[in-house]
Amino acid sequence: MLQELFDVKGKNVIITGASSGIGLELAKGFVKLDANVAMIYNSHDIHDLVEQLEKENDSDAKGQKIKCYQCSLSSFESVNSVFNTIAKDFGQIDVCIANAGIAWDKGPILDIEDDAKCVSEWEKVVNVDFNSCFYIARVIGKIFKSQKVENENKKRSLIFTSSMSAHIVNVPQLQACYNACKAGVSHLTKSLAVEWADLNIKVNAVSPGYIGTSLTEKLDPKLKGYWVDHVPMKRMGKPSELLGTYVYLASYASNYTTGADIIVDGGYCCP
Repeated sequence: MLQELFDVKGKNVIITGASSGIGLELAKGFVKLDANVAMIYNSHDIHDLVEQLEKENDSDAKGQKIKCYQCSLSSFESVNSVFNTIAKDFGQIDVCIANAGIAWDKGPILDIEDDAKCVSEWEKVVNVDFNSCFYIARVIGKIFKSQKVENENKKRSLIFTSSMSAHIVNVPQLQACYNACKAGVSHLTKSLAVEWADLNIKVNAVSPGYIGTSLTEKLDPKLKGYWVDHVPMKRMGKPSELLGTYVYLASYASNYTTGADIIVDGGYCCP
């Protein structure tokens, strides 16, 4: 019975930002758990990666779908077109993980002397990290609402990747734009959870802390050392250590969980 609660086999799952980092790790995990996965990427083509995943998991023999789609998440038109194509290809959507995001690496906003450049950089991050979440919610919400739900225990699930930056102000790096976007994502999560409670749609968020990915590998070792020193567990997290949280939110085990924002940060936000 307990295994059935956490079972995601056969569920149709959309994952954005699936070409690398957390999104790629989630895609691999859900594939191994025999879910059907639509992997969304922007500029880095992942068709070869999908073929590799299909071979490793013998997906053809199992009748498991793994497909990839290019989508510009900062464009509502692109999100609307691609997500509806996925819905047609997969028949229905059970889980959507809005995971894609970019960092703010420009420092304090007053250090950018040119107004136009500052506004442009700000809008770029806001469009990917926050506006795209609204676009996805608007489109997937309509798709979920149109789908027949067999019973109230089989809820659809929208999961946002927020950040511990929604809950604290990171130091020593200064990133007001990113922090504000993630705070918006976390509050959007709660707001939609209330709006959609009677539609058999769960809306939750996961807020990772410092996670070791290909992006963080390139950062200044002194900066990473500062982070680790301030994490109670004294290390950065692994992308694979987030999978269990997303599986819980995607599965029947979380049927009474909506509006939650689960922080997975090694204790960073505790002090």
